Amino acid sequence: QQQQRLQRLLIAPVSIWRTYFVANEWNEIQTIRKTSLPAQLLGVLFILYGLGARDLASSEPNQVDGYAAEDHYLLRFATIAFLYVVLGLAQWVYHSFVHVRFVEDPLGQFVDLCATSNISVFILSGSVYGYYIHGRSVHGYADTDMWEMREHLRKEENDLTGRRGLLPHSDAQTFEIFVPPLLRQQWNNVLLNVLHEVGAAASGIGSGGGGGG
Repeated sequence: QQQQRLQRLLIAPVSIWRTYFVANEWNEIQTIRKTSLPAQLLGVLFILYGLGARDLASSEPNQVDGYAAEDHYLLRFATIAFLYVVLGLAQWVYHSFVHVRFVEDPLGQFVDLCATSNISVFILSGSVYGYYIHGRSVHGYADTDMWEMREHLRKEENDLTGRRGLLPHSDAQTFEIFVPPLLRQQWNNVLLNVLHEVGAAASGIGSGGGGGG
């Protein structure tokens, strides 16, 4: 039975849906931020008006008998800027050291998805700078059924397989990379060719549909 399953996997074509799924997940995590602007602004307003911190911007912060002095614009700017920076820093600390460790780690989950899907990701965030996610499966393939996928995960859990890392006996799967300018130029040429082909195909479909109408 195991031999028949392996033979079927070797004969079957590689599914493109794994690539689509990984690309879709990558698009979704692009919106993840370590700070929330609405929460930050609401926090500033709550501290200023709910807790009375707006009085710190007054020319006389220790007001008595209902006397309200005018706010000084420099003090008002300094108070708001200080609260804004402090709340942003607090959100960043919480997300980096609490949320990611104990609640959810979206980037770590994405790296696990790449390794499970047997797909590596090459990302260029700058002209010659970027990231590489080593997503090669330790089992050599990922186009399989649910039963065998469960067996693969069980073997990894029991440490019966190799490491997921790029180097032997290593778990490092994410890397910062610097590519030669020539490689970036070749990449741009390939991307332009693909975009031209997609544009030509789209215009051909549009003209064909227009003629049919």
